[in-house]
Amino acid sequence: MSTEQRCFNSVDNLIKQYTELPVFFIAEAGSSHLGSWDKAASLVRQTAAAGINAVKFQYIIADEILHPDSGLISINNRQQNLYKRFKTYEKPQSFYKKLARLCSDKNILFFCSAFGRESARALSAIKVPAAKIASPELNYNRLLDYWKRQKQLLFISTGMAYLSDVKAAVKRLGSSITPSQLALLQCVSAYPARPEDYNLLTLYTFKNKFQSACGISDHTPDQTVAKLGTVMAALAGFPFIIEKHVKLYADTRNLDNDVALSVPRISRLHRELVQLYNKVQHSVNNGNAGIDWLEIFFNTEQSYYNRKDIKKLSRLCGTFLPEINPVKIEKILGNGRKKPAAVENEYRLTSRRSLLAVKDIKAGEPVNEHNSAWLRAEKNLQPGMTYEDFPEKQRLTAGRHILSSMPLTLNNCNVK
Repeated sequence: MSTEQRCFNSVDNLIKQYTELPVFFIAEAGSSHLGSWDKAASLVRQTAAAGINAVKFQYIIADEILHPDSGLISINNRQQNLYKRFKTYEKPQSFYKKLARLCSDKNILFFCSAFGRESARALSAIKVPAAKIASPELNYNRLLDYWKRQKQLLFISTGMAYLSDVKAAVKRLGSSITPSQLALLQCVSAYPARPEDYNLLTLYTFKNKFQSACGISDHTPDQTVAKLGTVMAALAGFPFIIEKHVKLYADTRNLDNDVALSVPRISRLHRELVQLYNKVQHSVNNGNAGIDWLEIFFNTEQSYYNRKDIKKLSRLCGTFLPEINPVKIEKILGNGRKKPAAVENEYRLTSRRSLLAVKDIKAGEPVNEHNSAWLRAEKNLQPGMTYEDFPEKQRLTAGRHILSSMPLTLNNCNVK
């Protein structure tokens, strides 16, 4: 059965198509192929041969993500023009269609991040089984609306987000995409991220509030978060989804180089996580884990947990992970209150979507899709209004002359 013909009604059914194991491992290819077909195809072949369940790419169209004047950003300890770098990664739809076919031939799930409606439409035409929404696009309502109309299975990263942001996105998707058609991934939008920032009890919060599949998008350089997340999922009895960046070799041109692992390391980690999950489940099934008290973490009225219960959970997890310092386990567990990590606060306004001018707009002219766009401002541009500020059913006009790349706000625009 080709990838184009596959259709699934839930994330669980999709996962079962590609593995009978309790850990679903996604290799995030990101930009590691550097726009090369040979490198991208090699990533598919190697990850498939290594037993990885899915490989995820990014359908990059620079103008869907950044303004051309977004300037230089420090990545991999180098100043890089991210817009120009994204332009070098742009590929036609045929590139992704060939990758989808290759993945189908190798029996590994192909899916992809879209960053706007053009890339989303191109992926829809390929009939991808699932799509990814990256953390900066969690508040991009036009993209959410598109996938809602397509009733697309979605994996959603939640870096930089409060619980209210996740609730708003799920509400936006409405009844068209049910909880069973979503996978929510706890994420810290830092490269690399510290394990102590991961607040892994958010996994239980997501299960409580949304009843969706859940897991982590892991940007840490080691295996601690992946292992602790696996133990937590096994104790609670749900499949564990993990996404980790993969690379063929070290290359500072790869934007994710600092957090990406080689294929052999990804493969070894996958095997270790499966073994760990099965070990925990065996203990639970034999009544050796003593987990009846864990129900306190599945009270749907709670979105965070008290310190006494967290310490108890930390000690339990530590019995399966004796190599990890108990104090570190407790810090990684966090408190389950979904909010940005401290390191994410400086990125929250600039890396998430806001309204920017993409052409000069004269005073009195209407603000529309021809002269504005919902983009990531990044570090060098000022962010505009977000969808939370935007009067969707009303029209905006420029209150004064606004230059391209300037933020559009309720201070320089009029609402009609």
